[in-house]
Amino acid sequence: MVEETSFPLYDLLLSQVAKDNTKEDITLEEVRELIDGVRNFDKNTLDMVFVLIRIHSLRTTDTQMFQVPYKGEKINKSSFDENICDVKFDIRDFPPTLRKILLQFVRVHKYSNLDAGRIEQEDEIPELVIEE
Repeated sequence: MVEETSFPLYDLLLSQVAKDNTKEDITLEEVRELIDGVRNFDKNTLDMVFVLIRIHSLRTTDTQMFQVPYKGEKINKSSFDENICDVKFDIRDFPPTLRKILLQFVRVHKYSNLDAGRIEQEDEIPELVIEE
């Protein structure tokens, strides 16, 4: 495990899901919300999802830096560089905490892209507080 790996977004999302004191996993409805949200992400946002997955694996498992975590599969490999590829994951191979982190990321991303006038209630916006 690598404790010194730093990614402030991961730390923020982890602190938010840690406030949920239950050990329960996300629901089937939340799994669908997570998958649908990720499907709508652009390349840069998908890269951030991969970094969240990578940081979580480095902090919580013995995964090596260049190993694809959680049984991920390299797909669409580049013909000019073997290190460039897309990675396919099965959400069932993620630990519950990582699923919660990714769901929180999807929600924050979704609401950050909405116009303020389209949000009907304040309590619909996921908590995202950056402390100084």
